[in-house]
Amino acid sequence: METGELTPEEALNHPKKNVLMKALGAGEKQDIDIFEVDPNIDAIMLCSDGLTNMLTKDQIEKVLIEEDIKEEEKLIKLIRKCNARGGTDNISIAYLVKGSGDN
Repeated sequence: METGELTPEEALNHPKKNVLMKALGAGEKQDIDIFEVDPNIDAIMLCSDGLTNMLTKDQIEKVLIEEDIKEEEKLIKLIRKCNARGGTDNISIAYLVKGSGDN
């Protein structure tokens, strides 16, 4: 709750939670978000609400921490879980893994 406007629980059910605040190509000038990332983390996932509206944070995390499957298979598994629940929206995922050049 960096801005103090909504709690995470309020944000989950907010009537305007799907409204885009920024979009590439929507205007000439683009403001970028810059944030620090803990250098000790193993991966970063950015995804659309097509994923987070269908699966909880705990459900997503459970798949991502599985050790017996490759990263690409984890993402496919997440998408399949969403589709099995109705797949009500498009799903976009960017998954960055530290030291993943050999995977």
